[in-house]
Amino acid sequence: MDTNRAILAAILFLFPLIAHAQNIATKAEDISNDLGELNLSAGVSERQALILAQQYCDKYIAGCGSAYPAKSRGSSWDVPVRTGVSAHLEAHPVSVEKHTGKMSWGDGPTLLLTEILHSTDPAPTPLNAKLYPLSGDELASAVKIQFHVRPSGTTEIHSILRSAAAGGLECDFSARRTVEGWKFPPRKEGIMLVASLKSGCIVEKSGSGSL
Repeated sequence: MDTNRAILAAILFLFPLIAHAQNIATKAEDISNDLGELNLSAGVSERQALILAQQYCDKYIAGCGSAYPAKSRGSSWDVPVRTGVSAHLEAHPVSVEKHTGKMSWGDGPTLLLTEILHSTDPAPTPLNAKLYPLSGDELASAVKIQFHVRPSGTTEIHSILRSAAAGGLECDFSARRTVEGWKFPPRKEGIMLVASLKSGCIVEKSGSGSL
């Protein structure tokens, strides 16, 4: 009986290490990484406008899906958005000012660049996960998950930002279970984080499925 308990304890200890995070970043750090070099004198690029519009969309527009291709309007970009399961095209696009990065939408609130990029809190690391860097190819195929760390240190999944390049939902669920099992040091306030993970699931070449 004691031997069985020891084996079970070892399995439970190792389970969170099935998938490893390449890095854990704050939401602000993740957005900054996606934006790349931001030169407001030259103006926000179309790619950057799409990223910023998506952030506005996620924050203020209920049921918002993907931000759609941007249209140049002189000193700003207009990014049409669709909402709901029917992908309804909203009457107002998200407007992104090219030389300030300020975002707005119809009669909704404005969102300043500093509000989404400013982060004074460094990203914490889980107490029960082994982290190691991924290569460029591994990172490109990694699962990317946005999650919230509660003050208690437990996690709450918000969304899968990027699915696994191979393995489909099996690998996504494997990575999701890993993040759900992470335990962070207790903190005064919750924090939103983004992790890139190499899924621990195995894709069988014979076509028999994932383990």
